Amino acid sequence: MCKMKKLLGSIVSDWSRLQRQTYATSFVTPDIPVLPSTDHIARKYQGLDYDTVQRIKEAHVVPCIKSLNSKPLLINEAHMQWLYDHTGKRYLDMFAGIVTVSVGHCHPRVTEAAKSQLDKLIHCSNLFQHSAMYEYTRKLVKTLPPHLNVIYLVNSGSEANELAILLARLYTKKQDVIAFNSAYHGGTHLTQTLTALATYKYPRNNAPGIHHALMPDVYRGIWGGARCRYSPIQTKRYCECPPNQCDATNKSYEQLVNAFQYNVPITGAAALIAESIQGVAGVKEFPRYFLRKAYEMIKSTDGLFISDEVRNIVRSGTR
Repeated sequence: MCKMKKLLGSIVSDWSRLQRQTYATSFVTPDIPVLPSTDHIARKYQGLDYDTVQRIKEAHVVPCIKSLNSKPLLINEAHMQWLYDHTGKRYLDMFAGIVTVSVGHCHPRVTEAAKSQLDKLIHCSNLFQHSAMYEYTRKLVKTLPPHLNVIYLVNSGSEANELAILLARLYTKKQDVIAFNSAYHGGTHLTQTLTALATYKYPRNNAPGIHHALMPDVYRGIWGGARCRYSPIQTKRYCECPPNQCDATNKSYEQLVNAFQYNVPITGAAALIAESIQGVAGVKEFPRYFLRKAYEMIKSTDGLFISDEVRNIVRSGTR
């Protein structure tokens, strides 16, 4: 019996020591890169205290508004690529407001222009003219192809796509619209129907006349090869397509033709809508020549092509 107790005691002692070693090993602090220095000094936080903010959010803010962290960051200030929380801690912002802060937070030129405009005029409706609106319109037109030279300014991407579908239906006198799987086009009733992602769907009736075609995805889709994209970043899939040909494009185009044949009246569709680069469902680029072929097809049936430029133009280049 004494020998048994001694043996058990030894086992327990060894196990406890192993646990302590494992615990210590699990919590070794890794080498964390040091943030580059900056001349900017954040202001002292003067807002509601952290716990009060959390109570207000819990009691009065819709629960679908989620925070990115389990312990939410309470941001006090931002400058260029840096965010500062209520304690003064600095973070490198690699999120950029869901890729909307294109030139950094509080860029001096942007804030100077905004302050100057707020001192002169905030709002008077477009029933009256104001120089700034036409200065912006002129600059915007200069970035577009010559035949795209008429601007209708709206408040959001959802509103822009609603307007585009309305104009297409009125102009063509047709109803049906084709979009692509995994597309994101907005949060209104119509644009949620155009959107083909379960995350943004609700158990309700969709807007009528909207259909979806297979999204050509050369990375994870049915067809794809090592030379499918215009991008310098290609997939590692095998490719034996001859020069100036793309098997993924041809087969994906056949699927698009089928979507029109099986879903749209013989009179054709009002429009085909596409993001030039999909982003919400993961960055997806169309294979070479596909969008041009799709554009030519919808135009050949007197429909319109709607380009929903979300990831392109100023977010990823100048055009």
